[in-house]
Amino acid sequence: KVISQTQFVTKAIKTIRGSKIDIAIVNQFLANGADGIDLISDIKRIRPKTSVIAMMILEGRLYLHQAKEAGASAVYLKSRPTSEFVDILKKVDQGGKFWPAADDTLALDCLTDAEIEVFESLGRGFSTREIALKTSRGIKTIQTYCFRIRHKLALKDAVELQDAARS
Repeated sequence: KVISQTQFVTKAIKTIRGSKIDIAIVNQFLANGADGIDLISDIKRIRPKTSVIAMMILEGRLYLHQAKEAGASAVYLKSRPTSEFVDILKKVDQGGKFWPAADDTLALDCLTDAEIEVFESLGRGFSTREIALKTSRGIKTIQTYCFRIRHKLALKDAVELQDAARS
C-alpha cells in the first residue's frame, strides 16, 4: 500500500516520522535541488529497519556507491524495464538486496570525502574552476584532488578521469 508520494524532503521526513513504513522508494534527485542520497541517510537514521530502494537516473559508479553508503537496500535504474522494478520490490520486501551489475564501489573506497565530492562534480560536468568556486576551495587544491583521484583509480589522464566520473 502506498502511504505517501512527494518530491519534497520535509514532507517525506514528516511521513517517515509519522508512519511505519516497510519500504521507502527514493528518487535520486528531488524538488528544489534536494539530493535523494541525503534523504536515504535521513530515513535510515529515523527508521533504521525501513528498507530503501534508490531510483536512479544517472548510472555512474559514484551514485551507486553513495546509495549503498547511505543505507539503501537496492538500486533501480530508471533506464531498465518496469518489470525489473517489480522484481526488486519483491526481493527487498523479503529482506533481500539488489545492486546493478555496474556497481563497482570497491574502486571508490580509497577516495576521501573531498575527493568523492570532486569526482561527483566532475561527473556532473563541472570544470575544476567551477568546483573550486562551488566548494570554496582553491583551484590548485581541486587540481591536486584530481591528480590524487587519477592516481588512486589508475587513470592515465584528465580525459579518462572525466569519462570515469560520468560512467
